[in-house]
Amino acid sequence: MTVQIRETQKTAYEYKPNNSYDENLLADILSKDVIIQPTQPVNIDIFYPIMGTLKALTDSDVQNNVYEIIQTLYRVITELRVRVSFTNYLSKLHLTEQEDKTALLEWNFEKFRFGFTIESILAKSSYYYVAVDHDNGIYKMDSEKFGDHVDIIVKRIVNYVLANT
Repeated sequence: MTVQIRETQKTAYEYKPNNSYDENLLADILSKDVIIQPTQPVNIDIFYPIMGTLKALTDSDVQNNVYEIIQTLYRVITELRVRVSFTNYLSKLHLTEQEDKTALLEWNFEKFRFGFTIESILAKSSYYYVAVDHDNGIYKMDSEKFGDHVDIIVKRIVNYVLANT
């Protein structure tokens, strides 16, 4: 798969099916005002709507931590896509700066949602999960701090999303 980014000129990034990927792709996308050509399947294109908000975050440490979580999500989805074909529709991410300059990154689906509350110190950041059983109106909630386990937590979240969408 080739991803093309349109600015004043085109730059192509080669998708490598041997579990490697171009780590600079997401950095380039987020660092420039670009329009992404829809070469990534529409059903898993979750990143585009948050780029402008990411650039506008006031606290640079929070911005870097949001970027790390987004990059981890991107890597996990890209690596999984090598092994399986996604037929799921993955909703877009939503990013909001809070009054205290932290960030809230949310990933909403019909029956559940995940949120990342991102602080200036990543280990103090947390994620939450809320699900509703529409048949009986029961809500399930859970939350946990990241600590040093961002990769593990993001992999668990992506696997849950893929199994439940």
